[in-house]
Amino acid sequence: MEPVPEALQQATVNPSVKENFTDKICSTVQKANLHCPAHAHIARSKTLILDLNKPMLHAANSTVQRAGTLQLYAEQIEALYASE
Repeated sequence: MEPVPEALQQATVNPSVKENFTDKICSTVQKANLHCPAHAHIARSKTLILDLNKPMLHAANSTVQRAGTLQLYAEQIEALYASE
């Protein structure tokens, strides 16, 4: 298991820390969006901080198991899109 910075640990339990962490991530995402076509932009409202107790699923070769991870986070993803 990789060590996790304390700020990230706090972001999963403390709403104000989570908000600050999201702000930092989104400033980087906004810079990346400048180099992407409009259809590939990531909106702040679609940013999800994952729960450390429910990590993404990985295959033996360390790649993310996309389908399983999407199922694992289906409720949170649906909530992101329902809030529009």
